[in-house]
Amino acid sequence: MKKIAVFASGNGSNFQVIAEEFPVEFVFSDHRDAYVLERADKLGVLSYALNSRSLRARQTTKQHLLSY
Repeated sequence: MKKIAVFASGNGSNFQVIAEEFPVEFVFSDHRDAYVLERADKLGVLSYALNSRSLRARQTTKQHLLSY
């Protein structure tokens, strides 16, 4: 079975539609205060907020995301 991860940075309305139809495993956001994280919590989906500016480089961000 394939796993679905959603990348979002805002409200999360598209995420909610996806999560209500398909089994989403994770939500990643580059904004710690994005409402999508609250939506994920309400739907029981694991969520992670990363501050990409605090990571040294784009490659480091990719490696961090792929480690989940």
